[in-house]
Amino acid sequence: MHAKLQEQWYGLPVLSGLLLILTFHPFDLWPLSFVALVPLYYFVAGFPERRLLQVFWGGFITGGIFAFSLSYFTTIQFHWLPEAYLFVTAVKLSVIPITLLSGALTGLLSAVVFRVLYSSSMLLNALLGAAVYTMAELLLQTLLGGYYFAFLAYAAVPLPYLMGIAVFGGASLVSFLIALLNALIVGALIEWPVRRRPYVRMLAGCAFALFVLAAGAAYYQALPREKLTTLSVAILQAASRGEVVFGKEEKGGFFAPALEADIRAAAEGGPDLIVYPFSPVEGALYRGARPPSFNTSVMAAGESSFARWLAPLAPSSTIMTWNTVYAEERFFNEFEFWRSGSVVSQYQKRKLFPFLDYTPRWAQRIGLYSTPYDITPGAGTNSASLNGFAVGSLMCSELHDASLARTEGMRSSLLLAVGSEAMFADDVASNFALRAAQYRAVENGMSVIRGNLLGPSAIIKPDGRLEAWLPAGQGGVVRGEVTLYAPRTTPYGRWGDLPLIAFICVILGAALWKRHLRLPAKASR
Repeated sequence: MHAKLQEQWYGLPVLSGLLLILTFHPFDLWPLSFVALVPLYYFVAGFPERRLLQVFWGGFITGGIFAFSLSYFTTIQFHWLPEAYLFVTAVKLSVIPITLLSGALTGLLSAVVFRVLYSSSMLLNALLGAAVYTMAELLLQTLLGGYYFAFLAYAAVPLPYLMGIAVFGGASLVSFLIALLNALIVGALIEWPVRRRPYVRMLAGCAFALFVLAAGAAYYQALPREKLTTLSVAILQAASRGEVVFGKEEKGGFFAPALEADIRAAAEGGPDLIVYPFSPVEGALYRGARPPSFNTSVMAAGESSFARWLAPLAPSSTIMTWNTVYAEERFFNEFEFWRSGSVVSQYQKRKLFPFLDYTPRWAQRIGLYSTPYDITPGAGTNSASLNGFAVGSLMCSELHDASLARTEGMRSSLLLAVGSEAMFADDVASNFALRAAQYRAVENGMSVIRGNLLGPSAIIKPDGRLEAWLPAGQGGVVRGEVTLYAPRTTPYGRWGDLPLIAFICVILGAALWKRHLRLPAKASR
């Protein structure tokens, strides 16, 4: 059997790539995540006679196949402003560099480094396999600006006790543990015939350590906390783009009959908060008595006329809208909390995403415009509140910035993560965004309201489970309650990824030391 697998050359890396594809949306065969890396790791460690170049190409094939599938079926559905056709083309062609980058990092780290540092230590080899894969994930997340949908941790969402470990080390720690299980299985295939009893003892020790981690996370989440209040929430969601009709300003008044009906329906029962996770106008609201004298084509309505229209719709509720606002000769993306026609709180997006929020200067010089206007970042200290309680805000792409979520979580009792993947024709990106929101809840130990115009929208508990939700493709109102607790800094909230990165460095250092020890022995033979 071993000889036949050796003759297959790159069949095992191809199999790993296919298993990773099946693990994630839209297939969602999440149990495959616990064996998806086994073929690749066996290809790397099970055949020591393979050259390093062959090992690299094996890793490249696994990472490339997985990245190509995920990025292709995301970017091919991308659409944007008709005028920005060059930008849209560039986004669709980005599947090529993403595939090459992912393949190269998987080949270098998960294959070559794993092979070069592989030693006689069973435990160290397993930890090394987890470390190099997690390193590749962290690097890809950084290089892709946070928009990295391939975290192994996302496959653990159906397993709340495993997902709960993120309270100690974030989503990357959960990815590390899943990759560790894959590496342990490979070690068993290689070591079982000759070192059965030691390997059983090591497996028992790893299983106990995992149990302690999961039990510790569950215990931490169950610790008594000071309850502040309970809020009822209603999130509006549309079934399709065709249902989204923007309002218009006519003769000084604002008109949006379809949205008015939706808000009145959401107001039934008098929820504390109604979330409309999109803009009521196709363009910007201008702040002031008169529209500005320049670029009037993007000024859809005055904020004051919109306020008069909104005031009588839900008098007992706070209504949140996500607007582009023109004020002080600048554009801002804002969460605005309205009460009786007045803005009682607001948050301005501060971590802007290039090309979606603004066109970088270098792109403007070559004519690659992607936005009709550039958004100005809000002050780093700006924050929102609801009924007197601090609300941490994550607007659209900010959801994927775990460090920003930690900052918001330290000073808030609730995270509000409203965004839209309406630029994608399918629900691949939006489903990954929901999983990211679930991890932000666990990492910071607080409820998250995830509003998405086309879904899925959800009310998420502090342990990451869904209190209420509505999948993409279904219109309606997501209703539920969120419990607000006094702010508490979780271990991950305090330290972020630093402990895990330090642990990975220790593993690599130990592996290098082990290799250094065995080199003289080889040289003396």
